[in-house]
Amino acid sequence: MRRALALLALAPAVTTAFSSLHVARPAVSKSWQVHRLATPFPVLTENPPVDEGAALKSVFLGYQLSGAATCAAWAACSWVSLARVPFGTMPTLHNGLCVASALAPLPLIWSFFAATAHGAIKGWKQLSLLTYRRLNLALATASIASLLALFYAPAATNGIVSYGRGPLLWVLAAAYGSAASLTVAAFARTNKPGAWTLNPLALIASGVDVGVDLLANILPTPTLTPLQGGANKYAVLSVGFGLLTALQLGSFPLATVPSFLGARLARGYAAWTLLAAVACHGLHDAADRGRLIGTTYRYLKRGLERFAGYHLLLVLVKAVVDSPARYPAALQCPAWSLASIAIFALVLRPDVDRPAA
Repeated sequence: MRRALALLALAPAVTTAFSSLHVARPAVSKSWQVHRLATPFPVLTENPPVDEGAALKSVFLGYQLSGAATCAAWAACSWVSLARVPFGTMPTLHNGLCVASALAPLPLIWSFFAATAHGAIKGWKQLSLLTYRRLNLALATASIASLLALFYAPAATNGIVSYGRGPLLWVLAAAYGSAASLTVAAFARTNKPGAWTLNPLALIASGVDVGVDLLANILPTPTLTPLQGGANKYAVLSVGFGLLTALQLGSFPLATVPSFLGARLARGYAAWTLLAAVACHGLHDAADRGRLIGTTYRYLKRGLERFAGYHLLLVLVKAVVDSPARYPAALQCPAWSLASIAIFALVLRPDVDRPAA
């Protein structure tokens, strides 16, 4: 009897707490409202409308922190994979050049998080646009791929690299995992405007739909002169970086060609060439609509150009000051190596859609 009375006394407090949660609630019938004074339970009413255009300060901060954590995690992976080799196996110059080359994707990674953070300032309505859904899906895919590359490093590197099972592994996993969680949550929130998508099958179907959209819109625009406008340039680049990503998931030595980093980090690098492909797709779409001057696209263009420029600079430095014999994969696949360099070089080609300084 005492338990029943205690539960009855606590019922209003419990229901009040749950009524504050932002969940979908059924409509309340008029008959229930008429008799609401006869019950100790509060009436469940519809949630007040949410301002979809309100700034999301916590989400903005989340993108900033996740971007910094992801960049730091990739830098740590680069150091562990390429610099921590048995003493005397390779000269210090070679190790340093490899680590420096592995850091080339950092501007591109940060540009994705900066672009999505810019969308968060404008609210869920902005993040629900297809452009931002593509960016969130790409970041989620790259983050999950990086997690898999951490835990299955021996398999991905033919047994050369392992991150063990100690604190380092879990710190790196936390960095990539936080980025994956944030971007998947943002994708879920924008899958259906104004609500959270709780059905994982719906999320997977939506992700496949966006992926098909990426694949179906990568061809050059026939109405423009080839490679004279940004639309055609970025369409070619989206195909090129997509091809480089596929190469890195294949067998060695071909998998090492796009990054020139050897088996130690080649497959992990594929996450960032995937981001480059998605960035080029977004820039292709923006150029086709005359929107390259938008803030989001300026972030992506700047990050892509710095990624490509830094990568090409390190390739040149390696060719000048290091021994070519230390890059056997590039020598075994000369045609693919030159094709990879050409794709990166095309990024730096000026396009007519570039705004005046």
